[in-house]
Amino acid sequence: MARFKSAIDSVISAFELLGIGADHLDPGECELGILIPRDAVDGSFAEFANELVDLSFVFGAFSELASGTRDTFAVRTVSSSDLMIFLAATPPVAACVAHAAERVVTLYKKLLEIKKLRAELAQQGVDDDDLSGVNNYANTLMSSGIDELTVEIVADFNSGQDDGRKNELTNAVRISLNKLANKIDRGFNIEVRAEPPRESEGEPSADWRPSASTVPSSVSR
Repeated sequence: MARFKSAIDSVISAFELLGIGADHLDPGECELGILIPRDAVDGSFAEFANELVDLSFVFGAFSELASGTRDTFAVRTVSSSDLMIFLAATPPVAACVAHAAERVVTLYKKLLEIKKLRAELAQQGVDDDDLSGVNNYANTLMSSGIDELTVEIVADFNSGQDDGRKNELTNAVRISLNKLANKIDRGFNIEVRAEPPRESEGEPSADWRPSASTVPSSVSR
């Protein structure tokens, strides 16, 4: 144990000497982290760029819903070892993305459990006709779940758009949730990091939403 601690201390000292530090958020700051698997883009720069454009649409819809404007999402950090980027986000937008990612992952886990149970039933000799109800339920689970989640997110995070724009954003959020589900199915990881603001006289900042805590969207398949 002493040798291990000494080795870690040496690594930390080397990092400090080389100017390599931890990436800390300032109080009240939030960021979105996106890991894009290399095999999802076949190692292609063009495909990687296409995915970033797609993600810009997804986060843009959540941003306009939660804040009233489409954020440009300044790039905070780009990973050199993995295809991973970190974007700055405001607390309301971070909270919206965190909620969406968490709920989509929950839906996806339910779908995987149903598929696993269906496979087990088939191995036990249950014929296809008897499994048809399970298949139909599995096929509609994600679509119906996303429809319900769309209504929930628009109701909870709408920043006050008029009815016409609200309807347009509802469609955009539904499309974004479907895109998010497809990306998670392909191994993408979406996470949200947030640093609580400094308290003033014991009260948190007015625009702070505690629900914007870290929510990784990775799923074991």
